[in-house]
Amino acid sequence: MVRKLIAFSFEPESIGGFAIVCNGVHMGRNGAFSHCYPLTKSAFLEAMKDRIKFNELLGIDIREGWQNALADAIAPFTTMTEDADPAVLADAVAKADINIRGEEEVAKDVEVLEVENEKLVAEVEKEIKPAKKATKKTTKKKEVKDDEGRTDTVATVSKDDGRSEGDGISAEEPSTADNA
Repeated sequence: MVRKLIAFSFEPESIGGFAIVCNGVHMGRNGAFSHCYPLTKSAFLEAMKDRIKFNELLGIDIREGWQNALADAIAPFTTMTEDADPAVLADAVAKADINIRGEEEVAKDVEVLEVENEKLVAEVEKEIKPAKKATKKTTKKKEVKDDEGRTDTVATVSKDDGRSEGDGISAEEPSTADNA
């Protein structure tokens, strides 16, 4: 029996990878083939949900003895997500856009976007600039120095000690056991 092999390779922050398929027949013999296919993470993850889709991705019919090889190949990628580095995504989209439309069309779009960005920057700067600063007038309170304006004197304060008259306690005499 010939061992059929499938292998996948994905970089952690990339948008895609490669699939390698080999039917296990020695090169030079009838029926030998080995192929390498590029594929996106999203296509791979979609095919993991429905394994029949691997037929289209790999160019084989997995029902013809490829089930074990496929199960072994996808086992390390069961926790993989579509997350990718934004810079890698932007670069891939830009390159695809250039390949599809051509450099001249992309350059025209970039010029239009730069003009629009300059307009937006000017609008934002105009909104951010503060209007004429409002000035607040502060009034200083007049400080009273050396108790200016007081009418009471030390003598009048010492006469009025806060006690009611006739309580029997004299301010001039010291306390005794009788009046304490």
